[in-house]
Amino acid sequence: MHTFHSPYGVYPHTATEPFELTPTTKKVRNFFYEFFIEKGRGPDIREVKEGLELTQDEVWDSLVQLQQGTQLMFVPGTENFAKMPPFAYMASRHRAFVDDGREYWVGCAGETPSTHMLFPGHTVTVKSTCPDCFEVITTVWKDGELLSADPEEAVVHIGKHPSQWGYNFVETCDNINYFKNLDHVAAWEKQFPEKAGATLPVQKVFAWVEAEARQRYWNYDYGPGLVGPQSVVGTTIELFKKAGFDVTNWENSSSQGE
Repeated sequence: MHTFHSPYGVYPHTATEPFELTPTTKKVRNFFYEFFIEKGRGPDIREVKEGLELTQDEVWDSLVQLQQGTQLMFVPGTENFAKMPPFAYMASRHRAFVDDGREYWVGCAGETPSTHMLFPGHTVTVKSTCPDCFEVITTVWKDGELLSADPEEAVVHIGKHPSQWGYNFVETCDNINYFKNLDHVAAWEKQFPEKAGATLPVQKVFAWVEAEARQRYWNYDYGPGLVGPQSVVGTTIELFKKAGFDVTNWENSSSQGE
């Protein structure tokens, strides 16, 4: 019998400084990736334990490390998995369709281009839902390129301030979405002013996540994901701005001391 590392519903903070993943953690992480890629769903905790012939404590300690490094998300105090970026265990606003018939739920809009990098040589179509109007936004990806976007004016919107990312990454992912255009973002932010955030044209989203997308799964020894200035994709206002995001809302809130 293992012990839970966090009380129910109390999310441990995501790491801001690099740390070393254990050899067992790397093995568990790779098992998740290969399971998802092959079967179109993620494993449960028993399948991980039996598939790798590990003890309960070995599995659980590895899962906690992966959660700390944003590479697995589950409800604390339970064995209920939510996401294994770029994949999601549960229905999300984003569904990926590989040209060979495989299908996957994707964790967030930022992960949609990351997903296709796990399927080299294949075309991956992602159908996302605009939070404002519930209409479909379709992006098509292959080997590091955005082949098409419908509508072309679609943007990625982040409705959670980067200073809050490390407190609950499931909530963070839920606030990274595609919108049909900037008018739909404005309507959404008017209704939910607490979600006023940053936007990035769909044509730039892969460049934002490319450094991580090209290592995830392919580099067995890849380190944990972090939040803050040492994040591979950059989770500070300055680094979001450098990636091409319009961060006006965040700069204004910072200037007002919020």
